[in-house]
Amino acid sequence: MINEDDELIVIGTDSNLDNTIKQALNCKQVDNTELKPFNVYVVPVNFEEEG
Repeated sequence: MINEDDELIVIGTDSNLDNTIKQALNCKQVDNTELKPFNVYVVPVNFEEEG
């Protein structure tokens, strides 16, 4: 979800990494021109190995 300040709010995930995903993404500012505040959006998240 996006709040009125164009920040990401992670509602939940279907992953055992739920807390890790929330810590990484919650309250991050996004450049928003099309998303409506307080609508729920489903976004795939992929992890890549560093290196």
